[in-house]
Amino acid sequence: MALLFVQLNGQHRFDRVVKPDERFDTGVPEKTLGATGWLFTACPAEYVPNLPFTVENQSPISKGQYECVRK
Repeated sequence: MALLFVQLNGQHRFDRVVKPDERFDTGVPEKTLGATGWLFTACPAEYVPNLPFTVENQSPISKGQYECVRK
């Protein structure tokens, strides 16, 4: 699974492929994680969202209005 996460204040961004039974760990302290909202997408490995993954596209992405396309 290809996961993209961005903190809405822009401080942290993660682009990771997570294998089955693998744990996704940002390495960011829990207090920091909860300090602001996050935006994320999930696509099969080797796929990306068809929308640019930016805070400006928060509304359609958070509503799931994106498709996963091959890189």
